[in-house]
Amino acid sequence: SWSTEEGLPQSSVHRILQTRDGYIWVATEGGIARFDGVTFEVYRRQGEPALTSDDVCCLAEDQAGALWIGTRDGVVRLQDGKFRRFSEADGVPSLPVISIASLQDGSLFVLTTSGLVQGDHGHFQKLPLTLPRITGMEKASGGGVWLIGEGEVLRLQHGKLQPWPAGKQ
Repeated sequence: SWSTEEGLPQSSVHRILQTRDGYIWVATEGGIARFDGVTFEVYRRQGEPALTSDDVCCLAEDQAGALWIGTRDGVVRLQDGKFRRFSEADGVPSLPVISIASLQDGSLFVLTTSGLVQGDHGHFQKLPLTLPRITGMEKASGGGVWLIGEGEVLRLQHGKLQPWPAGKQ
């Protein structure tokens, strides 16, 4: 059991992710924390300019080992010890991120309050999909992502959006 007494930046935890290097990352409303099994190292906006919000909702690790961080104010990548914020100039809306999913093919999906964007090597584009109100997203085995909406589940794979179970109208 971990709490702020053990070094977490805040007690509201949104996501936990263990990366390939063995670290455990914890997304909280007060920043992100990297746990090495003994201590937490905390990253916040006051110490890292690329983090413009401490409210971190989600985390994903890509094929290159970069950590993608979804915040209330957009997307940040941590790679080789350096943080980089992705903005509207990169194709990512500076709006609250709901979820991030990294796929085996190297693509990254970012679900924001204004829609779904897909990225590859740091370049993003909004997908031209008409989506119902989507409240969550998860990586699907076999490729693509699951999109969870109000009363329905959809699968986006190879650019096609299908209701689940398949054939449901």
